[in-house]
Amino acid sequence: MKTATQSKVDNLVKTGFQVNIGHIFSRAGDIFKGIAGYAIAAIVIYCIVYYLLSIITGLIYSPDQEELLIISQSGDLDAVSTFYMQELNKPMYKLAMFISLIAGSVATPIVYSIYTMARKFDTQQKVEFSDIFIHYKDGKFFKLFLISIIISVGVSIATLFCVVPGFVVYAMWLIAVPFVVFADASIGEALSASRKLAFKSFGSFSLLLLLIIAVLFVGLLICCIGVIPAIPLTYVMIYVLYKDIVGFEDDLSEIDQIGTNEFTSPNNPYSN
Repeated sequence: MKTATQSKVDNLVKTGFQVNIGHIFSRAGDIFKGIAGYAIAAIVIYCIVYYLLSIITGLIYSPDQEELLIISQSGDLDAVSTFYMQELNKPMYKLAMFISLIAGSVATPIVYSIYTMARKFDTQQKVEFSDIFIHYKDGKFFKLFLISIIISVGVSIATLFCVVPGFVVYAMWLIAVPFVVFADASIGEALSASRKLAFKSFGSFSLLLLLIIAVLFVGLLICCIGVIPAIPLTYVMIYVLYKDIVGFEDDLSEIDQIGTNEFTSPNNPYSN
């Protein structure tokens, strides 16, 4: 992780910080208006890629639809439960789910490009269609691929115990990906920094996550089509959260950078 960013995180964990949810939603809306076309295109492309990969997964495993229909029509809940438990324990099902997880994580950097688009628009840079695939050529693909798997598995396992643990884990890692995208953090550094900041102000992180869920729910209510713009909007909201809390190394003042390598390096005449 960039030294100044790590120093900022350490300081925030010690001193605490405040989050303005209203500002985050308002600013995210302004940014989203500027990148809506490309952000929505990223979601559509991701959905197409994931759908095609799902077809391949379906070729590997597909439950007996006729048997499932008969059992479902019988009204026997025990029989339905037994059928699903048997299917879940089949090796081919587990293989299909593993391939689906890998395939989805390969395509996820397309969605993460929305963070980069938001930053470019926020700094008055031109957003381009090629930005959708930026993380396949900027050297961050492998880290984004792995962190996507870790977050997906972590949230899924936590949700198996109850909805609340799943919610906590998701909130805990809400800004982990931006640390990779913007601060060049390792996977461990990104997950750790996000966790520390989230638990320092867990109420704010939880409130924003609830707002994100509400935005997605409203999107689903609008004939389900509304979820297409709702998804990228939520990513812009996470971007603004990261910006408001952590900021960016280029934006940090000299006071923020005191104690970092920039001021203690051998090349600095005042470091001795």
